[in-house]
Amino acid sequence: METTTNAPQESTHETTQHNGQPNYYINFLFESIQKHPLNRVLRTSPNEFGNLPDETPVFTKTVKWSPDGLCLLSNSEDNLMRLFEIPQTLLTNQQKPFTDPWQKCLSVSEPCTIYDFSWYPFMTSTDPNTCCFLTTSLSQPVHMWDAFTGKLRQAYTCYNQYDEVASPLSVTFNATADKIYCGLNNSIKCFDTMRPGGESSEVACVEKVEKRSSANKKLKSKLVGHTGIISCLAFNKQMVGMYAAGSYNKSVGIYDEDQNSLQHLLDSKHKGGVTHVCFSDNGNMLFSGGRKDDFVMCYDVRNLYEPLFVMSFERKVSTNQKIVFDVDPTSRYLMTGCDDGRVKVFDLSGDGSCSFELDSSITNTKDTINSTLFHPKYPYVALSSGQRKYPLLNGEGSDMEEDSDGEESMDPCWISVFEASFEYREYDEQ
Repeated sequence: METTTNAPQESTHETTQHNGQPNYYINFLFESIQKHPLNRVLRTSPNEFGNLPDETPVFTKTVKWSPDGLCLLSNSEDNLMRLFEIPQTLLTNQQKPFTDPWQKCLSVSEPCTIYDFSWYPFMTSTDPNTCCFLTTSLSQPVHMWDAFTGKLRQAYTCYNQYDEVASPLSVTFNATADKIYCGLNNSIKCFDTMRPGGESSEVACVEKVEKRSSANKKLKSKLVGHTGIISCLAFNKQMVGMYAAGSYNKSVGIYDEDQNSLQHLLDSKHKGGVTHVCFSDNGNMLFSGGRKDDFVMCYDVRNLYEPLFVMSFERKVSTNQKIVFDVDPTSRYLMTGCDDGRVKVFDLSGDGSCSFELDSSITNTKDTINSTLFHPKYPYVALSSGQRKYPLLNGEGSDMEEDSDGEESMDPCWISVFEASFEYREYDEQ
């Protein structure tokens, strides 16, 4: 298969919409949901992720659907990116569920901890040039990998004020895919996709303000603005040029790509550092979630002068890890995992209460559900489980601690795809 080692060419991709909305909508079959909410059709092998050298299980951190919906990419504690392909027979309803374990078709290794990754927004499997993704890891440049061959295409290097290689905690393409944005401490770096290397521009996140002390009349400088490590980034698909950034300083900022600066700093109300932000597909709502925070916050961003806090959605999160939630393509439902194996789905047109819940008997785990994703085109959802664990020894120092059911607490993590009780329907063209 012929591929290119260059960065993807600028795309002229267009999407078909109906009055500013996607040309399909979601139809939940509520009676079916209450009886059989999800039917698992794919699941990775218990041995897919294995153990680290210290015998602790490898856990998944994040999974993301490819833009064309044919692949699923995962990040895990063993510094390995795994690519899983969706069987074509599953998409054509010819065979489900699959009894064989879901195996990866490609893997890419980084030398150190992988912080974040991002698909090329216009990726389509029919065009190998667009099949690529970015990764950012500890003490490494941002890497662009070929999703067909697993080879390194390009590298983009961030430098700090001491001319040392800086490690972004977050990375993403912008909505038009001609820029790459990287979140660092108190700053956001921007690269031209077509110009790899170390040349970048910096977004104005903070400014230094000097104030004279009344006691000794000495000047003291203080950083104001969107301070802290920029841990997550998301672009608005409808309002071109708008993007949001979450910080470990518990704040969320809204930025303007054209002005290259911070426009609004939201009172996020989070108890811990913000770990995930996303916009609804219609571009009207912004959602954010944080560390050890039981609430997903929702803001209306249609009024750019004063983004409005709308409501919050309750979940159970007592860990520091990123819990990835998702909004369906019609911007009506929000789905999020919990740290006890549950998955909650909220109707955004309601009052913020949970519409229905999938308990651990359905997800088949009591471990943290760290990613919940709607498929972009088909009635499937992807779930991944796992969190960092350490073997606890009993008085004899030989056996691992067991839970209340007598099972070992060191369960392997997994990635599963479920068929959901909803369907996408196209709008009737007028």
